[in-house]
Amino acid sequence: MAQKANHHFVPQFYLRSFATGLHRRARITAFDSDTGESFATWVRNVGAVRHFNRIRTKDGEHSNALEDSIAEIESAWAPLFRDVVDAETFPSTLHREAILTLVATLSLRSGRFREVMTNLLTETHTMMMDVMLATKERWEAAHPDAEVPYEELKRFWDSREFDLTYEQTYFIGHELEAIEPVYKLLDRRNWCLVRAGGTNRFVTSDDPVILHDTKNRDPGMFFRPGHGMAETGVSFSLSPELLLHGRFEEVPAMSVATDFQVAHVNTLVAGHSRRHVFARDTLFSIATKDGIRPATELSRILKSRKEEQTP
Repeated sequence: MAQKANHHFVPQFYLRSFATGLHRRARITAFDSDTGESFATWVRNVGAVRHFNRIRTKDGEHSNALEDSIAEIESAWAPLFRDVVDAETFPSTLHREAILTLVATLSLRSGRFREVMTNLLTETHTMMMDVMLATKERWEAAHPDAEVPYEELKRFWDSREFDLTYEQTYFIGHELEAIEPVYKLLDRRNWCLVRAGGTNRFVTSDDPVILHDTKNRDPGMFFRPGHGMAETGVSFSLSPELLLHGRFEEVPAMSVATDFQVAHVNTLVAGHSRRHVFARDTLFSIATKDGIRPATELSRILKSRKEEQTP
């Protein structure tokens, strides 16, 4: 039997909370920052990448063992998630633990973590090789038995006509190791369930857990919000009607958001997305410097921002 290739990094049971229809017939509206377009599609078609959770085993073969394990875990989370959305509270400690574990997992599983790790490793290894290849004497002292002549290797390295790639099993291992410490930090926060009180509705994205600064400090070179940092918030849309928000400071267990507040959250969600924003339909709004804007403008705004950020 062929192994499953389409691996969801955003669980289907979660995306169905923002969809119409049930199970495999669930449809969701996606807003694409690459194309500037929006479209309706099946939930099974989005929030997924080919072989995202495929790992290399000790014998060198690739395996779907992790993907199969994740599917079992998510099947246990799904009814607990639905209970929280329906009740608009945590019915039990088990429900709270399941939701926070889901938040911790999704904060690490969007692909952004792998991108950051890849960039860090590439920069580190590039600097190391630049130093090692700076002189022939240095290289040959460190690698006296090298089969490739220094001059040939130096020309190849300086050409930069190659890409440094890394086995994704390495990154997956770090993602799994990070879930527990992130969960412990999330568990220390106070959590508020926020209901959309007007006609506006919450949206989600392909990177749905938002860690943000609550003091609007300039995100310069030496400041980035961290899970253990005071005066930060974690926001996670549970459904179009319900948002989970956590802080280290005291917060009420339940609150109601105005249409403007929901629009502000939707803007955070859109800004944090990697490519796609997901919604039940196009009947929501976002907040921009030009005021409240309708959903129909979202893809165009996302594409424009991406083009501005591209060197």
